[in-house]
Amino acid sequence: HRSYAANFRVLLDALEIVRSKHPHLNVSITCRCGSFPIDLSGRYPVRVLPFGTEQDVLSDLDDSDVLYLPLPFDREYELFVKYSLSTKMITYLGSGLPIFYHGPTDAAAGELLASHDAAYMSCSLDPERVANDLLQVPDVAGYVASQAAALASDQFLLDHQRDRFIRGLNRQ
Repeated sequence: HRSYAANFRVLLDALEIVRSKHPHLNVSITCRCGSFPIDLSGRYPVRVLPFGTEQDVLSDLDDSDVLYLPLPFDREYELFVKYSLSTKMITYLGSGLPIFYHGPTDAAAGELLASHDAAYMSCSLDPERVANDLLQVPDVAGYVASQAAALASDQFLLDHQRDRFIRGLNRQ
């Protein structure tokens, strides 16, 4: 989404910092988004893939170590982030992989993830700070991935969603 462009620029700058400080780390980014709103030439290894099938996404998850979940910091998107949870986040929760959340602290997704320790939280647009946050992920990866799975099974199983929806209809 174009609203994530500032986040992604900061992520790329942060990865350049990580690469300069830790050249032995082999890091790449895979985006399944069709196209990208910013110029990626000469930047950290970024692979931009077309939108894909559920099987394509599952294959991408198998090849991933960390999932990036950005939400825009720009005030223009304040209501968007404050009141919405993306289906991507729910997929991420059930993936078994750690989530690297990069967005405002007061976003609905950020608050939910933080309250359950279900992601590593990076709430800054400062590349140096984001680089330091990225380097902390391996220390907590197993813990946040297990917390994410617990959150997914506690609040986002299809049967639970259906039951909540039906209960809401019955109150009308």
